[in-house]
Amino acid sequence: MKTAIGVKMKTVKTMVDGEEVKKEVVDYEMTRADHPGVSNQLYAFYSEAKNKEAMKAVIGEEAMDVDAKKYLKFLTDFE
Repeated sequence: MKTAIGVKMKTVKTMVDGEEVKKEVVDYEMTRADHPGVSNQLYAFYSEAKNKEAMKAVIGEEAMDVDAKKYLKFLTDFE
């Protein structure tokens, strides 16, 4: 690849496809069948817990409902 000033540059792949990595790294014979579902659920819970953490900074933990406090507990345990 040539730049605007005519210097040859090597093309470097900077982004890696997640599925490509899974295929190379994960041995599907050693992974449980429910692994993708469990992984997705954990990520969703973590994402929601981070949202609740941001909400806590605004309204305070005392004003949060029981479910929001459970998400905060999950976040503490998960991290």
